Amino acid sequence: PLTLVFDQPMDPASTEAAFSIEPAVRGEFSWPDPATLVFLPKGGWQRATRYRVKLDPTARSAKGLPLREEVEFTFSTVGYLEVTQVLPEPDTRDVAPDSAVTVMFNRPVVPLRLISAPTEEMPVPLQFDPPVEGTGEWVNTSIYIFRPTEGFIPGRTYRATVPAGLTDTTGGVLEEDFTWVFTIQPPAVLWTDPDDQETQVGLTHPITVTFAQPMDPASTEAAFSIEPAVPGRFTWSEDRTTLTFTPETRWDLETWYTVRVASSARAAFGGVPLGRDHVWEFRTVPYPVVLRTDPRDGERGVDPEFSFRIYFSAPMDLSTLMPNIAILPTPTRVYTSWNASENRFT
Repeated sequence: PLTLVFDQPMDPASTEAAFSIEPAVRGEFSWPDPATLVFLPKGGWQRATRYRVKLDPTARSAKGLPLREEVEFTFSTVGYLEVTQVLPEPDTRDVAPDSAVTVMFNRPVVPLRLISAPTEEMPVPLQFDPPVEGTGEWVNTSIYIFRPTEGFIPGRTYRATVPAGLTDTTGGVLEEDFTWVFTIQPPAVLWTDPDDQETQVGLTHPITVTFAQPMDPASTEAAFSIEPAVPGRFTWSEDRTTLTFTPETRWDLETWYTVRVASSARAAFGGVPLGRDHVWEFRTVPYPVVLRTDPRDGERGVDPEFSFRIYFSAPMDLSTLMPNIAILPTPTRVYTSWNASENRFT
């Protein structure tokens, strides 16, 4: 209701006739006491609307005195509750299976007192299709976060809905369902080390495979193979996204190896398999030989400031180079460096 309180008893007929409101609203007057006018709108006020109320000086007191001056004021009714942002955003693809879902509203939905002392009365504003096991919490009065217990199923598209009818602390209501979709990232290999077609791989270099999401260790290890076969052991990163294979013996020199992670490898969440086999190759270092020198053998007219360079076929153990290099006549001072990209010793 709208209540007007006067400083003295009023004449009901002239006061009600002097009353107006825009936009126009049908309603009923009542007088709880001679100095108080109450206007009750039929069917309530319209949401999200600003009203202007006027009371003309023609309103008179019970003793016939006119209102000293016109009274005018405005007020606004509560609007609609709205969803302002969601995470993951609508139509997002490749969402991590263990991602949380966040819903933000334009006004408080739960009282502040319930944030510090949650009760079963707190609303659960989020539904999923297909259903998802998980827990939700209000991190403040207008932000709700849902965390899946076992994770979303990789590769699947989910429809999330905030149902209409949810109300805020002031009575604002969510007028329509707020619905959006997002797709969970399917299991896939992101990258490997060594990379495909990489050469000059060291003889004790481990193989690492990084996946887009946590994997099931048993099925992934069973899906891993190397040709030619090499014995080794598996280790996993703490989050189960990176598999490391460490050979128990040295790789053979100057040999191409083919590594395969078969499609039978499964994701940790939902047991979804890889979409296809992931296959790549790498080549180990060749036998070390000197490819060339600069200056070359027998070259004349070399600049006295010029460095002497040896180009090898493979990475070298630097500690074994200078002890096995003789320079005659012997220089007074020698500075050395190694260029890994060219296997060049200077």
